[in-house]
Amino acid sequence: MGTLTTLEPGASLEEAVAVVDRDGGVIVRDFFDEATLAELRGEIDLAMAATPWGQDDFSGHRTKRLYGIFQHTKHAATAVRHPLYAGIASHFLEIPQSGYFGEDRLELTPTYSVGVSSIIDIHPGEGAQPLHRDDGVWQWRHPEGYRQARVQIMVAVTDFTADNGGTMSLSSHHSA
Repeated sequence: MGTLTTLEPGASLEEAVAVVDRDGGVIVRDFFDEATLAELRGEIDLAMAATPWGQDDFSGHRTKRLYGIFQHTKHAATAVRHPLYAGIASHFLEIPQSGYFGEDRLELTPTYSVGVSSIIDIHPGEGAQPLHRDDGVWQWRHPEGYRQARVQIMVAVTDFTADNGGTMSLSSHHSA
C-alpha cells in the first residue's frame, strides 16, 4: 500500500487530477477553512448525538453512521461544490459516450450526481472491516470493462489516525 500525495489548498485542478489519475486518490490539506470546519463540526456533533450505534460486524458496533447529510449540514453542499472535488468528479465521470436517439447515433456526455452522503464516526475499539470495494452495485469486473462510476470524498473533521479509527483505502478506483 502506497502513501497518498498531499496537496496544498491552492493546488490547481490539473495537478489534483494528475495525482488522482496516478495514485487513485489525493489528500488536500485544509480543504475547508477553520471557520467552515468549526461550523461543520458543530452541525455534525448535533446530528450524531441522536444517531444509534451500528448493529452488525460490517457496520460496526462502535461506529455511528448517519446518511443523508445534506439535511444535517449546509457544508455537504460546500464540499461537493469545492472546485477541486467538482473538477475531479467531472474529469472522471463526465466522459462522452455514444448513444442513440431514435435512429440517430449521438455523442452523449453524462453529468454526475451525488448518490450517497454519510457521516461515519468510528470510535476506539472498533474492529476493521474486511477489504472491499464500494462500487460493487455496478457489478463490473476489475479491470476488464471498468470505468469510473463514482468519485468519493472524505472530509476529516477530526484528526484522522489509525489510533482513533481512521479508514484505510486500498483500491484501483478513484477517490478525492
